[in-house]
Amino acid sequence: MEIPLPERVEARKCLLAAAKRLPLSLDPDSPPPIPERMLALMERIRYLMDIEESFGIEPLIKFGNVEVGEGETERAMACYKRAAVRAEENGDDRLAGVALANMGVVLTGKRQFNMALRMLQQAVSHAVKAEDMATRSQALYYMGVTFKQLEQPMMARQTFEQALDAAHSDDRLDLVARCLQNLAWFEVADKEPARAIEYLRRALDVYAQTGNTMDQLRAYYNIGLVYADQNDFASAIRHLERAREIRNLREVEYEGDRIEKAIEAVRVRQRELGAQS
Repeated sequence: MEIPLPERVEARKCLLAAAKRLPLSLDPDSPPPIPERMLALMERIRYLMDIEESFGIEPLIKFGNVEVGEGETERAMACYKRAAVRAEENGDDRLAGVALANMGVVLTGKRQFNMALRMLQQAVSHAVKAEDMATRSQALYYMGVTFKQLEQPMMARQTFEQALDAAHSDDRLDLVARCLQNLAWFEVADKEPARAIEYLRRALDVYAQTGNTMDQLRAYYNIGLVYADQNDFASAIRHLERAREIRNLREVEYEGDRIEKAIEAVRVRQRELGAQS
């Protein structure tokens, strides 16, 4: 349905004003909500996007992030694609890298891993040219996630290590901790529990700075599981109970009664081995 020109102008002004405060990089765990000033005009703004009204590259990327938060991933991808094409035409490697990295993040969430990998590799190339370490670290991290899902552990580990170095250089503590958690997973797979625990403890040190409750909880839980695999039941229970304490104190959801089941499984195993000795 055609929207009258005055309403289109109003919607355009609203989007451009609201977009100034929105983030460029997409955090799929916490995408930006619709800004209050855009709420009443979302239908008109989407209409403008659908008819390819001319917008700047940054508003396109930022509106794409909002659409991810609304579950409108196809609309988000259309925004990112247009932004990437326009940025490449303008020779803007920084914004091309951001748009492609966000596309890769969305595709990873949709489990379209091969396409995600192509977008993320292109994002890294643009980010290197633009000397944009933030986008490079984000794209490398999700490349690691993608390689892991594609069951290419060697490539995944190497990419997480590169992402860790980039995140350190840009002081991206959230990505530093996530890389450490993933590298711990490989150490568990390689039967190197001490190194896995070292990575997880380093991640906990970072979470103490960032205050990331959910990942902090997850790190304690994973340390508990590693100790349980080594039959160090006292240490396992201590870390699992710490995970439960954080969950209860912060009032967050963590997969129902998963922690309680893990604690009980450790205690059952402890009793079984005690009976055998």
